[in-house]
Parts: sequence; C-alpha cells; structure tokens
Amino acid sequence: MKNQTTKVRLYISIMLCLLFMSFGVTMYILTTIQKESLRNSKINIDSNSAENKLLLKQTVQRLDKEIKQVNNYFISDVDTIGFIARLEEVAELSELSVDIQDIDVEEEKYYGNLTMTIRASGSWQGLMAFTTTLEKLDKKIVIDGLRLSSSIDDEGSVTWSAVFNLSGLTM
Repeated sequence: MKNQTTKVRLYISIMLCLLFMSFGVTMYILTTIQKESLRNSKINIDSNSAENKLLLKQTVQRLDKEIKQVNNYFISDVDTIGFIARLEEVAELSELSVDIQDIDVEEEKYYGNLTMTIRASGSWQGLMAFTTTLEKLDKKIVIDGLRLSSSIDDEGSVTWSAVFNLSGLTM
C-alpha cells in the first residue's frame, strides 16, 4: 500500500511538472507573438505615416467644425453681454424700443440657463420681424412666454407692445 501511495504521489508530481512546463511554453509563445505583432504594427504605422497624418488632419478639421457648431448652440458665459447687445441690435433694426430686464443665469452641472424678460414696443411689422429673427438665431433659445397688447394714441396710430420671456442655454 505504501508503494502504491508513492506511485500516486510520483504520478501527481509528474503531472504538475508537465502542467507548469506547458504553461511556461504557452506564455513564451504568447509573449513572442505579442512582441512580433507590436513590431509589425510599428512598421505598418511608419509605412503609412503620410496617410495617417492626412487622415488625422481631416478628422481634426471635421471635429473642429462640429465643436464650433456645438459652441454656437450655447450662449457662452463670456458672451452673455454680447448676446444681449445682439438682441438690442435686432430690436433696433426692427425699429422697436426695447427694455431687457430680469436677467438671471442659473448654473447646472454642465450648463446653465439664461433667462430674461424683453419688453418691446413699436409697429406690428417690427414685432413680427423681431420675433422671426429671435427664432432664427443660431443660439438655443426658447420663448417661454409672449404677451401682446396694443394701444391707440390721440392721432389714431397704433402702437404694439410685447413682453417676451426668453431662456437660453449657457456654457
């Protein structure tokens, strides 16, 4: 019985040795393949470096254009005053008198929300031109509310007034 136990231990020892040897050979083969693959990829990158540079340049140009489009969508923190000046300029071109009030910026985690109230008065055509221009601005703005009213002076001319509640995304 003792002789049989020794044979079993010897058999297990031999099996374990073979297992460790096969593991070592496998690791050696995998490491060699990985080194050869890395060397081949470096050669491939070097041989196509002109193509890669051109592809990278085109990708950067495309991404730059898309980044500019996304940035135009938001009202930048530094351009809030410029955006308000643009609104006043549009009102002036529409021959309206405007008063922009209650300007507030609420900061969120990744973006903010600019809100304001715009009081405008003038002709019906001027108000419609102003509203149309607001809708076509490249910034993401929402007209949250609009109240229209009209008044007639002593000479019979009609003056239209509007109160816009406006909000836009800031970044």
